[in-house]
Amino acid sequence: MSTNNFEDEKFNVDNMVDDFLTFFVAGQETTANTLAFCMLEIGRNPHVFDKLKNEIDSVLGSKSFINNDDLAKLTYTNCVYKETLRLWPPIPEIARISNKDLNLNGYHIPTGSWIEVSTYVSGRFEQYFENPHVFEPERFKYDITNQKINNYTYFPFSLGARNCIGQNLAKLVGRILIAKFVQNFEIILDPAQNFGVIQEATLRPADGTQCFLLPRKN
Repeated sequence: MSTNNFEDEKFNVDNMVDDFLTFFVAGQETTANTLAFCMLEIGRNPHVFDKLKNEIDSVLGSKSFINNDDLAKLTYTNCVYKETLRLWPPIPEIARISNKDLNLNGYHIPTGSWIEVSTYVSGRFEQYFENPHVFEPERFKYDITNQKINNYTYFPFSLGARNCIGQNLAKLVGRILIAKFVQNFEIILDPAQNFGVIQEATLRPADGTQCFLLPRKN
C-alpha cells in the first residue's frame, strides 16, 4: 500500500503511538489496582487463599512458565479474578452519550444526553448478586452453581461496541500474576491495613496493599 493511501485513510504514526501507549499505560494502572484489591481480599479471606494454593499447586507445581493449557485449568483462579472485579472494578463508572431519544422507567432522555452507569453499584446490588458484600469467587463457577451471571449486571470492561480494547490482555495478565504470587508467596496483611478506597481516574485502595510476602515453604 502506498504512502498516499495511508494519507487518504488518515493514517497517522503519532496517533498510532498514542493509542499504543494508552493501551499499555492505562492497562498497567487498572491491572495493578485490581491486583492490589485481590491481595486485600485474599489476605482477609484465608479460605480463598487455601483454595487458590490447592488449585495452583495441582496445576502448576513448581513450573516457572504458565501456558494456555495451564490457564484453562486454573478455573478457581479465574473466579477469584472475576470476583475481585465485581467488588472492586478499577473503572467504577462508564459514560455514554445517547444517540436517540430514550424512555427508561418513565424518564425521558433526549438525544445527546450523557448517561453514566456504574459497574461498582451493579456489583453490589442484591437483585443481581446474592450476599453482594461477601467475597465469594464460587458465584462465577458456572459448572458448579449452574447460576450464570445475568447479562448487563456484570461489566467491569464495559459492554457493546465500545468495550475495553485491552480486556483480553488484562484478563491474561491478571490471572498469571495471581497464580505466580500464590505459587511463590504466603500473603499476610498488615494488621493496620486500611480498607478504605479512593476514586480518582481509577478506583484503588486508599493506602495501597500493606502486606508481608513470605516465601512459601511448601
